[in-house]
Amino acid sequence: MKTRIISGIAMIIVAVIFLNIGGPLLCAGLCVVACIGFRELLQAMDISPKTSKGFSGIEVVGYICTAALYFCTFAYCEVITDRNIIRLFQKPLLMMGIVMIPFFAFAIYFILVYPKLSASKLMAAYFSYLYVPVLLSYLYTIRANIGGGRYLVWLVVIAASGTDVFAYFIGSFFGKHKLAPVLSPKKSIEGAIGGVAGSILLAVIFGITLNMLGINVESTATNILACKLNNSYWLDFAVICGVASVFSQFGDLLASGIKRNYQIKDYGTLIPGHGGILDRCDSIIFVAPIVYMLSVLLF
Repeated sequence: MKTRIISGIAMIIVAVIFLNIGGPLLCAGLCVVACIGFRELLQAMDISPKTSKGFSGIEVVGYICTAALYFCTFAYCEVITDRNIIRLFQKPLLMMGIVMIPFFAFAIYFILVYPKLSASKLMAAYFSYLYVPVLLSYLYTIRANIGGGRYLVWLVVIAASGTDVFAYFIGSFFGKHKLAPVLSPKKSIEGAIGGVAGSILLAVIFGITLNMLGINVESTATNILACKLNNSYWLDFAVICGVASVFSQFGDLLASGIKRNYQIKDYGTLIPGHGGILDRCDSIIFVAPIVYMLSVLLF
């Protein structure tokens, strides 16, 4: 228990530092985390060796694609903010580099090594790339590509962590009806509802606090469905975290389903007392793109 608490505190400190600084440091840090999570998922699916030594060929392709993804994401966000550090690339090419070029890379590798790599493992590897590196990259996109991203990015943490904490305690005391009996027997409907309510409560407190401090979360997004009241952000934050909380629980269930399917307890042992990167980031991975999309609509 002591090791788990220390590891948890360390993760919080690192997250605060990286999310607060943002920029190249955050992008590089997320790239490293994405590569580790990608490897953990490939190991769970028996695509990469489960020992610390050696890499499968498809894993190396994934690393190259992940590095390219975060470079393109960084360049895209810098171009959006008119710093134009990458003048040779246009936005459509950068966006193509995020999804399509990796698809071709995985497909070409499959053709070159056939029949050493099965089609099922090829599809699982590409799914792993989309699931971990691509979805996780939205943390940086929120932080760098939306006005007020310095504050909006914390909605990801609030929605994911707040849901986990409130769902656990509400479910422990009041849980009677199983949410997913086969997939995750310990989760309850009451806990799921409590998780959503708890994340909304934290979001409201966060929004009111920013308003009281006089912090203006200005945005460069489309502001299509803005619902602020008297320049207060608590209603927007509540909507974002309420929806994101639901997706957070789907993300948790997906990660649990993959582990059950491959009969493993944890994705790794990197974080003492917590398991692997994916064991701690499964909800955040699902929440980040949802918070980004809703932030674009509401701010």
